[in-house]
Amino acid sequence: MPALTTRVARRLKSTGLVNRLVRYSPRHYGEVRHLLRDLDAKDRERRRALSLRLTARALTWARRAPVGREHGASLADWPIIDQRALRERASSYCVLECSWLPAETAGTTGAPVSVDRSRRCLAAGQAFIDDLMGVWDLTFATARIARLRSDSAHVQLEAVPGSDSPPGHRAFGIIATGFWNEAMPLVRYRTDDVAFVPDSYTPSDIDDVTLGLKPVVAIRRASGERPRSSGAC
Repeated sequence: MPALTTRVARRLKSTGLVNRLVRYSPRHYGEVRHLLRDLDAKDRERRRALSLRLTARALTWARRAPVGREHGASLADWPIIDQRALRERASSYCVLECSWLPAETAGTTGAPVSVDRSRRCLAAGQAFIDDLMGVWDLTFATARIARLRSDSAHVQLEAVPGSDSPPGHRAFGIIATGFWNEAMPLVRYRTDDVAFVPDSYTPSDIDDVTLGLKPVVAIRRASGERPRSSGAC
C-alpha cells in the first residue's frame, strides 16, 4: 500500500470523532449487535448454519484478493497460513477495491504484521467489546472463563502434541477464518494462540468449543506466555 495513503489513514483513525463514526457505523455496528442479540438463543445446528454462511461470505471476499485466485471456493482448498506467510506476502491477501484502515497484529516474534482492516471489521470489533463489557458486565480483567467466538470467526482446533498442558488438560492450536474483514480476509490463519480444555472433553465437546457453546480453561500464546483467561478470542 502507498506510504502516503497509509499515513493519511492512520491520521484519520487517530482522530477521535472519525474513529468513533467508523466504529459505531449504524450499518456495520448494528449488523453485528443484531447478530449478537440472537446468538444466545441459537442451538448447535443453528450456530453451525450461521458459521457456514459467514464462512462462505468470507471466502467470497478472500477470492477477490490476489492469493485467492490460487484456491477454490471450499475452505478445505485453502492452506493454513501463519504470521510468517502473512509477513512475506501481505499484499497478496488484500482486496484492493475495498476501503481499509491499517492496523497490526500482536507479533509474537517481536515484529508486528501489517493488517488492513475494513470499516466493517472495526465496527465488529467494537460490537464484540461492547457485548462483553455491557451485556455480560465483564471486563478483560474480571473475566474468568474463555470462549471462542463463533460470531467472529470459523474456528478449527488442532491438537498440540508435547505441549506443557496443565495436569488433566489438553492443548489445541487455534486456526481461524475471520468473518468481518473484507479488506484483508484471512482464511485458515494459525493465530499462535493455544486453548486448553479438560481431558474429559469428548469430540462432541470439542465441536461445541468451536461453536462457542463450551468454554476452554485458558488461552495462551504458543510462544510461551503463561495461560490466561479471556472473555473472548
